[in-house]
Amino acid sequence: MRQAARVSESLAARIRYMVLAGFLLYREKVFTKQYYLRSITYLSLYLFATVAMLARIEGFRRAGHGIEEDLKLLELFSERARKAARRNFRLLPTREERLNDEIMPFIIPEEQKATKVSLLESKVHPRQLA
Repeated sequence: MRQAARVSESLAARIRYMVLAGFLLYREKVFTKQYYLRSITYLSLYLFATVAMLARIEGFRRAGHGIEEDLKLLELFSERARKAARRNFRLLPTREERLNDEIMPFIIPEEQKATKVSLLESKVHPRQLA
């Protein structure tokens, strides 16, 4: 459980750093940086799940229930969270993400992209576009 608590603290510190550094780096454009925001989202989800698992195990322990299976699950999840933290701790897009941005206009031309304005102006429900 201590290891999972350390992973949670590390995730929280990484998220805090990424949010502050992202605002300094991107300023007003921060909300348009989808890969950066996705990385923060992944780290936040892992943090939430790890803390929730720690709380569940602590509740079971205080109630006198067996927690051996939950501890093994927590150990596995902590390892996955640590790997996700290494993979998603970045401010700039990866090479793969940059290439994805370059080829996307060929896959979906600009005139076919649905924007908020075009969806509001048309009477078509967004699910009908798929």
